[in-house]
Amino acid sequence: MVSVHAFPLIAACGRSAKPDGSPYRIKEMLDVAARHGVKAQIESFPMSKANDAIEKVKKNKVRYRAVLAN
Repeated sequence: MVSVHAFPLIAACGRSAKPDGSPYRIKEMLDVAARHGVKAQIESFPMSKANDAIEKVKKNKVRYRAVLAN
């Protein structure tokens, strides 16, 4: 038997995938986050600074997630 990790294999083929889980598990995770006040850590950019946000992402300088807002 050969054991391989799926996501590096998918990435090598030029496909995209996310290990998010089933809809039930996602709902369960969101319920736990809501009950315990867990919030996403983001860096927010106004839409007018979208190019700056992209550059920061490319340079791996964004902390956690970059979010564009109007």
